[in-house]
Amino acid sequence: MQLRLHQLASHLAGKLAPIYLVSGDEPLQLREALDHIRATARATGFTERTAIQADASFDWGLLEYSADSLSLFAEKRVLDLTITLAGGKIGEAAARALANYAARPHPDHMLIMNTGKLEAHTKKSHWYRQVQTAGITVEVWPIPAHSLPAWVRERAQRLGLRLTDAATLFLAERGEGNLFALAQELEKLYLLHGPAIVDIDQVFCAVADSARFQPFDLVDSTLLGDAPRTVRILRGLQEEDIAPQLVLGALAWEVRALARMGRRLDRGERLEQLLNAERVWRPRRHALQKALDRHRPAHWLDVMAAAAEVDRTIKGLAPGNVWDELQRLCLLICGVRIFPYNDVRA
Repeated sequence: MQLRLHQLASHLAGKLAPIYLVSGDEPLQLREALDHIRATARATGFTERTAIQADASFDWGLLEYSADSLSLFAEKRVLDLTITLAGGKIGEAAARALANYAARPHPDHMLIMNTGKLEAHTKKSHWYRQVQTAGITVEVWPIPAHSLPAWVRERAQRLGLRLTDAATLFLAERGEGNLFALAQELEKLYLLHGPAIVDIDQVFCAVADSARFQPFDLVDSTLLGDAPRTVRILRGLQEEDIAPQLVLGALAWEVRALARMGRRLDRGERLEQLLNAERVWRPRRHALQKALDRHRPAHWLDVMAAAAEVDRTIKGLAPGNVWDELQRLCLLICGVRIFPYNDVRA
């Protein structure tokens, strides 16, 4: 049987299956789903656990051996199988062993498998269908941006944390693509504020304090035109040994979006429509609007050219100190031009 991730908890409250396969490439949800299955198994008498790491050189005969061997300490045992896919595929020996096991699962064993993301053709294979017939398969997908606020709200409620709508949206935007970091931020907010209602200003202060050394904070600071804070954050990123390529990539992504929106504003399109088209979260719209109000569209083309020069410096194709060049680029976005870029290396 195939279950969606949100159906797993209600399933585990009932009769357990002999096999569970959890696949996907979102690490937090994958880990928590596996932990939930393991904890439920332990609570229902599967008190012994055998961990098996299966990579490309694994002898799949050991799976059959582990399944058939008698438990020394308990009547019920969990076989916890982590499969490292070679090129994203299950090999022939693995497929054969898994199909054989699924055809006759051990009555006193629970096989819990986890893999990375499985290709569509793998899910049509004989071994996968055998596993799905004998047990449960769960696919873990990254949470799309439009669903992230609901995830933040639900997780905050589980912690006992109460967030305003604006605070929820702000956190969702900050945590997109990194649920581990977002989960940690929510736990920290609960430790700081307990069950009190937490608004966007409190969230901003807490996140800024802990995440000031992350590139997205630098991006926001430059868009708002806050030159002193921008320099402070950039120095922090340098001290943390953040790769300059990551910093430049975050800045360049935003600058390209501003260049696109600037051109369309010049053609008479409305800002609200542009922000919707770019799928900009409402808490970020103020920063982008300030940047667009501060500079004419032609300025963003100059910034893109400056970013290209920084990229050349990072790659060693042009002279200069990479972090000095990044600072000059950031200040240019802020609206502070120390001196023209074409004079930098004169």
